[in-house]
Amino acid sequence: MGADTPAVKAQTLTPSRMTAQGLVNAPDEAIAITPTPISVASFTDRVRKVRHVEATFQVTNTTAATLSNLYFLPTVTADTDGDPSNNASTPTIAGTPYRALTYFDGSDASAKAASLQATSGETLDPATGEITYTGNIYRSDLDVSGVVPVPPAGLSATVQNAGWRVALALAPGEHTTVTLGVDIEGIDPDSPKSDVYNFRLVFTPVQDDPALTATGSVPDATRIRGRVTDTALYGGRATFGSLYTAPGFDIGAAGEVDYALPAVPAASDFTRVIMPSNYFSFGCSFSGTISDSDAEIAVYDALRTTGVQGDPIGTLQESIVAGGRRSTSRVAHVYAKAPVDIEGNVWCFGNTYYSVHLKAGWNAVEVFGSNVYDLNSGARSVLTAVRNAAGVSASVTDTSTIVLHPGERVTRNVKFLQLGGYSGTVRLSTTVPGVTVEPSTVNLASLGTQGLRAQALSTPLTFVAAADAPDHPYFLSSDALVLKDGNDAPLGQMPLSLQVLTPSVSLSSYGTPLPVNVALGDSGSVTLSLYSVNGLNGPVTVGVSGLPTGVTVPPQTVQVTSSGPTTVTLPLQVAADAMVGASKVTFTFSVPLSQFSYPQAASFTLNVLPKRTALPVNNGVYPAANGLWVRTTSPYSGTQTLTFTRYVNGVAAASFTLDTIQDYRIIWTVLSAPSGDLIAYGGPDGQRLRTYHDDGSMQETVYAESLTAASGPVIDAQGRFWYAQNPAGSLVHTNPDGTVTVVDATRDYRSLTWTVSTDGRRIVASQYTGVAYLIDTAADSVTPVGGNYGRYGAVYANDGTGWFWDYGTLRQALPDGSTRTPVITLPYIDSLIGFDAVQPGVLWAKTSNTVVRIDVNALTSRAVNLGTGFDSTVLNRQGGVDVIFSSPTPATSHLD
Repeated sequence: MGADTPAVKAQTLTPSRMTAQGLVNAPDEAIAITPTPISVASFTDRVRKVRHVEATFQVTNTTAATLSNLYFLPTVTADTDGDPSNNASTPTIAGTPYRALTYFDGSDASAKAASLQATSGETLDPATGEITYTGNIYRSDLDVSGVVPVPPAGLSATVQNAGWRVALALAPGEHTTVTLGVDIEGIDPDSPKSDVYNFRLVFTPVQDDPALTATGSVPDATRIRGRVTDTALYGGRATFGSLYTAPGFDIGAAGEVDYALPAVPAASDFTRVIMPSNYFSFGCSFSGTISDSDAEIAVYDALRTTGVQGDPIGTLQESIVAGGRRSTSRVAHVYAKAPVDIEGNVWCFGNTYYSVHLKAGWNAVEVFGSNVYDLNSGARSVLTAVRNAAGVSASVTDTSTIVLHPGERVTRNVKFLQLGGYSGTVRLSTTVPGVTVEPSTVNLASLGTQGLRAQALSTPLTFVAAADAPDHPYFLSSDALVLKDGNDAPLGQMPLSLQVLTPSVSLSSYGTPLPVNVALGDSGSVTLSLYSVNGLNGPVTVGVSGLPTGVTVPPQTVQVTSSGPTTVTLPLQVAADAMVGASKVTFTFSVPLSQFSYPQAASFTLNVLPKRTALPVNNGVYPAANGLWVRTTSPYSGTQTLTFTRYVNGVAAASFTLDTIQDYRIIWTVLSAPSGDLIAYGGPDGQRLRTYHDDGSMQETVYAESLTAASGPVIDAQGRFWYAQNPAGSLVHTNPDGTVTVVDATRDYRSLTWTVSTDGRRIVASQYTGVAYLIDTAADSVTPVGGNYGRYGAVYANDGTGWFWDYGTLRQALPDGSTRTPVITLPYIDSLIGFDAVQPGVLWAKTSNTVVRIDVNALTSRAVNLGTGFDSTVLNRQGGVDVIFSSPTPATSHLD
C-alpha cells in the first residue's frame, strides 16, 4: 500500500450464508470471487490527509437462483474462548473488520485500525481537490437483523449495518464486478512509512430476504395496487393531501386497493421543477443539470388515510421491499408534461435532490427523505399503512354558544374522531372554572370491530355549571373540552364557545384618590360605586382584606339593584401604633365580582403614614439637640428679624430672636452645629460668632478678623467655625478664646464645596474637577484624597468613608479614590440625606414622596412612602430623620 500500485488479493475464509429491506444470509457457496483483482488504484489527498485505496474484483453467482440486492458487509470477528490455537483464522482488530495491519517495515500497526474507513470507489481531481464517488454504492443504513454470519472456527462474527451493493439482481452464472474502497485517515503525506502499509478486510455476502421479495410486486407507474392489512382502513379512503385538488380513492371492504391514476393530472397539480429566482421574497435556487429548465411535473405522493367514518388514521405508502437504495424508500408517481432529465439540488421551501430521467406521462420513482431517484429495475413494493399518533378529536353539531347560569345544564351532541385508530377510554372535562361534563367518560370501540358505518360516533354530552360557578362572561382562547385516556394522558381538546353568566357586581372607585394615605392615629375612607350585572338585585356586603396591623375597616352592606349604581363608603381607622408602610388591600364582596370590572379597581394601596406633628410655619427648620428649631420671619422693610423657636413633639420649649438684616445689609448668617446648637456668624462688624443652645441662651465671641468666608463655612463637633480665609484661601478655624488657627496655608480652599460628617469630626472640601481634601477636625490635619471621594452629592460616615448615588447605584468611596459597590436592593433614590446621628451604620435617602432607610452594614433597606411630597428633611440629633411638610398644613413626621 505504500507503493504506487498496491498489491491486492481475495481469499475465502469460510462458506457463509447471506439477506437491505430485511437482509439475510445467502446460500452456502453462493458466490465466487476472483482471487486477483481486475484493477487496483490509489491516491493521496494531501489536503484531507487521506490515502485512498481500492480494488475491483469479479463476482459470480454460483447458485441456481437469482441473488437479489447482493451486498458485501464488513464483518467484525472475535476470539470466543481466548485460545488462539483453535482459531481457523486470526480475529479482526477489536471493533473493526480489519486484521493483519502492518507498517512498511512489517511491524504491527494494529493501533491504527480505527483510521481505516470503508467507502465507495473514489477519484480525485488534482486541480480542484474535488472527490467523486465511483463504482459500487456504499450504504450505511441497512437492516441486518436477519443476517447470521457463519464465522471461521473458534471465532464469533458480527456484520456491520453498512456495505457495498454488488448487484440489484445477479442471475445464476452471471458475472459482475465490485469495487471495494478504503480511506486511511490521518496520514503523514511526507512520511508514508509511518502509515498503515498492509491490511486485510473481512466481509460477508448478503442478499434481500427472498420471503419479502416474493410478497412485493413490480411498481406500476400508472396505478396503485395492493392490499392493506390494517382493518381500521377497511372501507376507508386514501387522499393525496399535498395536492391542491386532493385526489384520492376508496379502500375496499377487505383492504383491497386498485387505483388508476388520472390520464392527465389537473392543471393545478403541476408545478415547475425549478421555480423562478424571485419566487417569494427569499427566492429559490437550483444547482446541477436539467435538460429542460421550464419542466413541469405533478407529484402524487404522501397519501393520507381515513376510516369509513372519517376518522384520520395515518398514511399509506408503497414501501420498496427489494431493489431500493434505503430501507425507508417508497414509490412516488410523477407525471411529466415532456421528457426531462434532472440531476441536482432544488432549494425552495426546503432542499430536494433529484437523480431522475422522466419520460412524458407517468413515471414511478424512488423517494427517501428529500431524495428522488430513478426506480431500479429490480425494485419491488408493497402497500404499507402507518398510523398517526393516537388521539381523539371532537366537534359539536350545534356550534352556537353554550350559555349557562349557576346550577344550569345544557346538552350538545358531540362527534368524536379516533385519530390514529385510537380506541378505549376517553375522560372528559373542561377548562372553564365550575363547569363539568356528563357523562365524564366515554368508551370508543376499535375501528376494526365497529363494522362499516358511514357516520362517526356522536354522543350527547351535558355541560353542567356548579351552583357556585364563577362568572365567565366572555370566551377565552383556552376554553376547551379536554380529552384524556384512562391514565390521564392527553388525547386532544375541543375549543368551547361557552359562557357562565353569574349574578354579580362590577365596580368603580371615586371620591378618594388611590392610593389611600392615612397617618397614624387618623381616619379616612374609600368610596366605591357598585353596578348590578346579570340581573343582581339584593343586599351586597363590602369589606376589605389584607389590612396591616392596627388598621380597621368595618364591612358595609348596601342594596344593589339593576336601576343604577349604588354608592358605598368604607371608613378606615388607623391606630397610633399601627404598622407604617404600604399594603395592597383588596375589596371583598358577598356576591361574585364580575369579570367586566377593571382588575385595578378591585384593590388599592393603603399607605399608613408616620404621625404628623403640626408646625406653625415652614420657612426654615433646623435640628436641635432635642427637637427642632423652627424659624419665623418678620415683614421685610430694610430690616428683618428672625425668631427661632424650639419645638419638642409639637410643643414650644424655647426661643430667641436675631436681627439678621439691618439697613438692607445681611449681618447675621445662621448655621446648624453637629451638637444641635445654632451658630450665627457676622454681626455689624462681621467679626462675631454666637452660639445658641436648646434653652435659648447664647454666648458671643468676638474675633480680630472678619469671619466672612470665601468658601464654607461649616461647624465641627467642637462648635468651631471652619472656613477659607481671605484673601489667600488658607484653611482656618475659630477657637473659643477668640483666636483663629491656620490649619493649612499651602493650598487655596476657595471655590470648594464643604461637607461635614454627621458627628462633625471630618470635613471634605472638594471640587468638580476631582480635587478633594479630607480634614480631620480633631487632629487639625489635611489629607489629599482621590477624586471619587469628593463626588457631588456625597455624604460622609463617621468612619470617614464617603457614599454617593451614581445613576441608580449606591457606591462607597474610599480615601484612596477607589469605590466599592455594596449589594443592596434599593428603590429609586433622588438624593442622599446623611448618616444617622445615633446609629452610624444607617444611611438615609429620599425621593419626592419616599424616605429610604439603608443599613450599610446589614445590606438591607426599607422604604417609607409618605403619601405626598415633602419640602425637606433634617437628621434628628437624637437619631432618625424628621420630614418637613408644607401641605396641606406645615407639619413634621419623625422616622427611626
